[in-house]
Formats: sequence, structure tokens, C-alpha cells
Amino acid sequence: MNNSAAGILSEPIGDGFLPVLARGARPAVRLVPPPRRPVLLARGPRPAHVPLAPAQERMWHAARAGNSSDWNVARAVRLSGPALRPEALVAAIGDVVARHEPLRTRYPETASGPAQVVVPAAEALVRPELIPVTEGELPRRIAEFAAREFDLAAGLPLRARLCVLGPHDIVLVWTAPPTWMNCSTRCAGWHWPRSPTPTRRTSG
Repeated sequence: MNNSAAGILSEPIGDGFLPVLARGARPAVRLVPPPRRPVLLARGPRPAHVPLAPAQERMWHAARAGNSSDWNVARAVRLSGPALRPEALVAAIGDVVARHEPLRTRYPETASGPAQVVVPAAEALVRPELIPVTEGELPRRIAEFAAREFDLAAGLPLRARLCVLGPHDIVLVWTAPPTWMNCSTRCAGWHWPRSPTPTRRTSG
């Protein structure tokens, strides 16, 4: 390992190199622009019928056939410490769901075919189960939770469970179909900058 300044600056960075000039010269500086973030749309009129995107339609048919659990994706995070409060985790999950429409969108069948219907934030309640478990029971409890079918026509595409191993030891488990897991995983840190504009992103 070359820990000199020249050695560090000549190490690969991403797909290229940060070049170093002749000895004694100042190194060239490559400015990398920050990644572009999608523009958040302000709340406005919504079409009367929003059809499903292809990936959503595949999941909708799988749910109607009763085998959507084969596609479920689960995530688990172990949290510990004397400041851990289950009620704060429950509130945080509700806050995430309220801010992100994909996590509170149902797919009922209508006269025009299956459609995306966004549930109002005040009605989109995700009530995490709070269950005591032992260390040995934990893998089975997580697997059972992840294998549950989603009713995409009537329910929300996100579930959460708090597995309590002790007063200051909790495993947070959440599960969703794959088309929603990316959104729920990105939101799971709950450290987003506050904004008066809620996220609106209807798939199409």
C-alpha cells in the first residue's frame, strides 16, 4: 500500500484515475457533479383511471392466483440499546408510508381493468406486529412472516413486524413485493430531509 499523497491520488477512483502531474506540481482536480435527483411533483389532479405498469400487472396476476408470496422480499435489521423505543419505530414506519405514495397504493379491479389507487395518508395504517421471540425462534418467525400473501387489491404493499428479544433488543422485519421493496428499503433509514412536498410517483 502506497500511503504517500501521490500514491493515494493515483489510486483508481471509480472507473478512472485522478491524475498526478510531475513531481512538485499541483495535482489535477476532477470535479464530479452530484447525482441528479428526480424532480418531486407537487400534488395535483390525478387521472380517474391509472393503469398498472407491466411489473405491477405481473404481481397483480400472481396475487390473484394465490402465489404472490413466492415473490415477496423481506429485510430485517437488529436494533439494540437502552434508548430503543418500539413506539418510536412504529411512528417512523407510519411517517414513511404517509410520505411515499407507492407504499400506500392498492390495485383493485375496476370496470376499466386493474388500476392504481392511492390510499389517503390518514387511512394508510401499517400496524407492525409486536411479538416476543427467542434467539432460536427468530429465523422461523422471520420466514413465516415473509411467506404471507399480500392482498394487493385491498391491502397495502408493506408489512412490518417487531420481534422483541429483550427490553433493549429488537429485530425490525419488513416485507413487500419486489416492485415496492426498492422504495421501502431506501426509506428504511428514516433520515430524509424534511420537505413540505410529499413524494408523488405513480408508476407508468
